Order: sequence, then C-alpha cells, then structure tokens
Amino acid sequence: MSVLGSKGAGTNPEQLLAAGWSACFIGAMMGHAAAKLKIALPADTAVDTEVDLGTTGGAYFLQARLNVSLPSLA
Repeated sequence: MSVLGSKGAGTNPEQLLAAGWSACFIGAMMGHAAAKLKIALPADTAVDTEVDLGTTGGAYFLQARLNVSLPSLA
C-alpha cells in the first residue's frame, strides 16, 4: 500500500475505493436495474471509476467519475 494521496509505488486507498465502487455499480446495474427492466447487459459491460482525494478549506473530500462502457451496444 502507498500513502493516502500519493502517486508512489503500490496501491493507494483511492484506487481501492475506485475498484470497489466499480464492482458495486456494475453489480447494481446487472443485478437490479437490468433485471427489473428485463434486459441483459452485454458481457463486455465495464465501469472505470476514477477517485480523487482533494482538499478545500482545510477539509478533505473525495470526488469520483464513473465511466460506463457498453461496447457491444455501440
């Protein structure tokens, strides 16, 4: 593991959060939303989540971007 907010060698906490968030989001899409709509998402569906640690006014915050890819629907 590397230190919070660092770009050094090793996995940092932001990367672990991004991996978990991606897995949860795709699970919710496939396991709940798609099933409720009675549609099947393509097997190549992917979610790439980017998480950043920032500061403002002396406080820390996280921001995230979820990039959803549905290649076989394009």
